[in-house]
Amino acid sequence: MGGLGPVSSFAGLKSSRDYTSRHGDPVRTQRRSYGGSNYVVHNYGGWGNGFMMGYLAGSSPWYWGMPFHPAFYYGRPYYAPGVGSEVNVYPGHFSFWRLLCGLFLLAVVTIIVLAILAALFGGSKRRGRAFRSSFD
Repeated sequence: MGGLGPVSSFAGLKSSRDYTSRHGDPVRTQRRSYGGSNYVVHNYGGWGNGFMMGYLAGSSPWYWGMPFHPAFYYGRPYYAPGVGSEVNVYPGHFSFWRLLCGLFLLAVVTIIVLAILAALFGGSKRRGRAFRSSFD
């Protein structure tokens, strides 16, 4: 398999028909060879295709796994057995669960930063002047 792992049946994908029955026919289909394995790559357009090609080429940088990069919100490509030794590859889907986790993480980090800033700069200036009169 060229280091890409075994053929997965993630989310019930056991054949090409399972994916095409849900998403229709691909815009373009290409035959490619990576790492000694033959793949039939099905392109549907959109960001998922670019990330799929990056995974196949073996070039997925570390920042693809960070919430600030769009690849974080897409799943890995789906692999389905093809004819003979070929493997059908379909793009991953956008994950709303990861989007919610990313937004939650952003909110938590923002709250922590604001709490630290308030503790450092907010309280010390107002404490001494709160109960003093302007006539003193």
